[in-house]
Amino acid sequence: MKDVLGIRVRLPAWATFAETVLRGILRYQRQHARPWRLLCEGELFGALGAPSEPVAHDGAILFRPTRQEGAQARTQGVPLVALSTEGRLPGVPRVVADCVEIGRRAAHYFLGLGIKRCAFASDPTMSYARSWRRGLATELRRAGGDCLEIPVPESLLFPEEDAESVAALLDKILPQLKFPCGLFAKDRLAAHVLLVARSLGIRVPEELGVVGAGYSDLLAMTCHPPLTTIDYPGERTGFEAAATLDRLLSRSAPVPRHVIVPGCELQERESTAAVLGFSGPIRDAIRFIQERAPREGLTAAEVERRFAQGSPTTFRVHFRNQTGAAPKEVILRTRLARLEQQLLETRLSIKEIAIDMGFSSPEELARFLRRTRQTTPTRLRMAGKAVHGGT
Repeated sequence: MKDVLGIRVRLPAWATFAETVLRGILRYQRQHARPWRLLCEGELFGALGAPSEPVAHDGAILFRPTRQEGAQARTQGVPLVALSTEGRLPGVPRVVADCVEIGRRAAHYFLGLGIKRCAFASDPTMSYARSWRRGLATELRRAGGDCLEIPVPESLLFPEEDAESVAALLDKILPQLKFPCGLFAKDRLAAHVLLVARSLGIRVPEELGVVGAGYSDLLAMTCHPPLTTIDYPGERTGFEAAATLDRLLSRSAPVPRHVIVPGCELQERESTAAVLGFSGPIRDAIRFIQERAPREGLTAAEVERRFAQGSPTTFRVHFRNQTGAAPKEVILRTRLARLEQQLLETRLSIKEIAIDMGFSSPEELARFLRRTRQTTPTRLRMAGKAVHGGT
């Protein structure tokens, strides 16, 4: 075997997640002492540049490999791992983020803000967008909400933006939304939504809360207002891609057809920071529940003691009028959403999750889940893997 293996890596020029993916690949190399030299294409990646023909290599991790590249890899016996949901190639394993879970996370967040009416702006021809929408729409429907789809061709954003055409399209659609409303889109499109909303006099976040699927913290923080994002798990994706390629190179273990990477974290910023549709002590109570309920056994009585300015009964009436639910129900929903996220998106043990969420024991956690979802932690975790194609 060679002393050093050349690993071809390609990420698109517009991929703001490139650095995190490479960081994940490097972390795998270090942890497993793999003698790899990364042959990265593009002007930002060292001396290799962008060759007209791929350099000789022993393995490859490519974003959206072409059919020709897939055929060449098979013919030459060079292991190849794909990093995109689009354009599946026979015999080429894919390592991708859990797109359904990204949509579910957006839905849970909007529901936690009291928003059941949402719009989803995307290109419906893209596989990742269909999965985002499936997760978003399914969770909204379960809560009695609805999801309006706004088709926006991907070609208007990538590889170069056609800002004028995007603005013209959004100019026609945004005024038709019924406010208050949430809107979910890829971060670059969400940034355009914020610009057009401001030009139309739509108040963000008071009327329209905007969440982007975040690939760039820099983009999110320079939006006005700064954009709430659900972040792409770039480092985890790079790590899993390297692990998959390593298995292909060593032929030491079976390689799954595709690896679904969990772990989409939500970064709340000003595009949703005001709790839409809520006011006064109810808004403060909702924020308190969002902060405390995921990690401790918060009670409705404690919320009422802190925020009721009159009698607890009056507070409960106002709370239900604004949120459509009692404080106890909102606490339960918030706590259950956190528990499902921990079970479906992490590899923490049941005991570790119980500690993280303030349950007295794994048994108490199990009783909570049986009471609320009529299932067990293990069954829920296994069902999630089956639905989302887990590793």
